[in-house]
Amino acid sequence: MSDILQFGDREEGADYLPRPGAYALIFDDRDHLAIVIAKGDFHLPGGGIELDESPHQALIREVREETGLEIQPLKEVGRANQYVFSPGEQEHYNKLCTYFLATVVRAHGDPVEADHELCWVSPAEALPRMAHLSHGWAIRQSQANCPPKQISES
Repeated sequence: MSDILQFGDREEGADYLPRPGAYALIFDDRDHLAIVIAKGDFHLPGGGIELDESPHQALIREVREETGLEIQPLKEVGRANQYVFSPGEQEHYNKLCTYFLATVVRAHGDPVEADHELCWVSPAEALPRMAHLSHGWAIRQSQANCPPKQISES
């Protein structure tokens, strides 16, 4: 794999903690993308990888918690890093993001995280509203890879 892109501006003098994460690019049968809205910001579903998890395990857990969807990761789309500051934690992070195309296996139930809302939007609508540039990059990468249609069980 080629060099990993770095997004965001590094604040001079700040120490950035590495934070590995896995994120899903999930398309429905209309080629709309699953987006999680949290605190008014658009994000791809996913999040941090725990010490005892693989990226696939973290992706499945995080998507279930944020959206209530059971997914199947299909293939890696790419990797990118993003400098961020977390006001709630008062920490600087370099998010080490791995992005996967994934498909919905079934709706599992309600999201565990009450402040996260799942919505389905076109990639064109999502791109200018993404909270992180690295997520927008991943959306463009997934479109270049011709996303598969969603698989669902009734």
